[in-house]
Amino acid sequence: MRQKLIGFDIVALIQIGFLFGTLSQCMGQADQTRGNSNRRIILAALQPVLLADKEGSRIEYAAARCSTNPKSSLFFPADIIPFPQINVKSPKQGQSGVAAVGEMFSDDKGVRVADRVPGVVDITIGDVPDAILGVRISSLKLRRTERYDPAAAIGAIEQTKEVDAFMRQTNMSLPPILGGLITPPLPELPHMRSHLTNVTFGEALDLIAKTFGGIVVYGTCERPNNLFYVDFVSLQGGM
Repeated sequence: MRQKLIGFDIVALIQIGFLFGTLSQCMGQADQTRGNSNRRIILAALQPVLLADKEGSRIEYAAARCSTNPKSSLFFPADIIPFPQINVKSPKQGQSGVAAVGEMFSDDKGVRVADRVPGVVDITIGDVPDAILGVRISSLKLRRTERYDPAAAIGAIEQTKEVDAFMRQTNMSLPPILGGLITPPLPELPHMRSHLTNVTFGEALDLIAKTFGGIVVYGTCERPNNLFYVDFVSLQGGM
């Protein structure tokens, strides 16, 4: 009888463990779904305001935890670094530019809006560890495809020796994310200059946002993995 009872206890513990594991995985997937939904809501709200003023934007945010679900989507970075839920509303009639964007987030004290760079509205959500954006790049020559494709340009910046060295020193890494725009290098299309010198990582991202008229998103999470990602969202192509 004792052996059967012990056997039953072991089976029961295994079943309980499986139940909690499944529940934890479902909760993680729910967090990812909310992260993507939050991101879509914010980007969709910003789209008409930025389009009307022909401005770009840079959004910075930090997640409390990175997703540990190995099935996280390779195409949606907010699956891995969940986008926070914040309050957003419509701007007042007649407002434009940074004033309109500031009004949109005025009910959320954790959001700061600034226009440090002409033509780029800077939005910071919470306390964001962004030391990597201050890394100064001495020289970067962009290939032709990188000049016309914002995703490729971001990739080139991330692979510079200065950014790579900082990532190694701070044990930062990029999540495995696929996707991006595939833009043919036609002369009449917006494009970056071929050579960037003495610019910070953040300044280069602002240049991308301004050149291509879109939103650059920088997301980071320090636990359990020290991850960050940079993504470009076109205002013309939907959210």
